[in-house]
Amino acid sequence: PFIITSFLHSWDVIDATPYYPIFSIIIIPINSLINPLLYSDTVLNGLGKLYIMLKDMLAPIFIPLRSVLAEIKSRIIDFKECLSDTMVPHIISPTLSYIV
Repeated sequence: PFIITSFLHSWDVIDATPYYPIFSIIIIPINSLINPLLYSDTVLNGLGKLYIMLKDMLAPIFIPLRSVLAEIKSRIIDFKECLSDTMVPHIISPTLSYIV
């Protein structure tokens, strides 16, 4: 934003004189703090460590949940197979349907 504002001011498109103090006191120092973080691996390394820490903390909760969900899924599949074994096909109009 600062570069665009500077160009527009230089080309006399806008008068950016009132914006210069805001940019020089607030925006440019914030930008100077953010740039090293963006161009280094510090943020990615920190997020990676946070992910690993959260994964290790939450694993005892989600591992049993996965096994419960797998058990429910297998029981649903067994139930569907049981139903399909007991169904007798018959024809209603052009479609094939089943009666239990």
